[in-house]
Amino acid sequence: MMDPMDLRKLGDLLASDRAGRMAPRFFDPSSLHGAALALREARRVVLVTGFMIPSAMAPETDGPPGAVWLARALHEAGKEVKVITDRGCLDAVSAAGAAIRVPRETFSPGLVDPLEWDALVYVERIGRSQDGTYRNMRGLDVSHWVEPLDQIALDALSAPQGPTVIAVGDGGNEAGMGNYRDALSPLVGDFARCLSVVESHLPLAVDVSNWGAYALAGLAFGPRWVPSPEAELDMLDAMLDLGAVDGARLRRTRSVDGFDPPVLGEVLIGLSRALDGSLG
Repeated sequence: MMDPMDLRKLGDLLASDRAGRMAPRFFDPSSLHGAALALREARRVVLVTGFMIPSAMAPETDGPPGAVWLARALHEAGKEVKVITDRGCLDAVSAAGAAIRVPRETFSPGLVDPLEWDALVYVERIGRSQDGTYRNMRGLDVSHWVEPLDQIALDALSAPQGPTVIAVGDGGNEAGMGNYRDALSPLVGDFARCLSVVESHLPLAVDVSNWGAYALAGLAFGPRWVPSPEAELDMLDAMLDLGAVDGARLRRTRSVDGFDPPVLGEVLIGLSRALDGSLG
């Protein structure tokens, strides 16, 4: 594993505030380190992703690529892996997996029993707010389109010997980001009502959730598990073919949270070099 200084350098790539959401203020290198260790040691891992965009009736492009790439790394490391999402997101999420040869049977909708798993990983998955609704970054109540998959985290956290709950998010309204709610609320004005109350053991606040998942794969299983820019575009293209949209632009563009391929590629190359220099 990386030493603390190298972890902070990695954090400079993942949470540089490119998205303007205060990720550097909340990024914790120890959470990244702990999450990677937990995944390395786990035998059975379930990942939860998919953020439905009602206007598109399909998920956004942030979350599923990171989750399915991490699923592939876990699978290749000999772990039992499942990726779950909403029924409305399932086709696009599984298409991203197919683009990088993740077996179709890895994907399913619905809830799972957390006690059957060693680790639970949320990647850009909406979490309930204080009033029980699910709200997107525009403050809109999207509860009608959301299956309560954050309940798995709540059940895991309440169990005496439940799985390790890891969460990757970039806005504060995602499942697992509830740890930051009290500190974040005074900083975001009316958006405070949208912040998730669902906590996690190891929350990762980053600029773009895909990047956090890619970093977890590379840190846990080696630098080769950071995807190439071409592999990421393959996943994006597969999702776009099934209607997915950029969550910031609300359009079917080859981008993630408003970041186009040159920026996406720059971050991936930076992650690969940082991990290769520290772990290679």
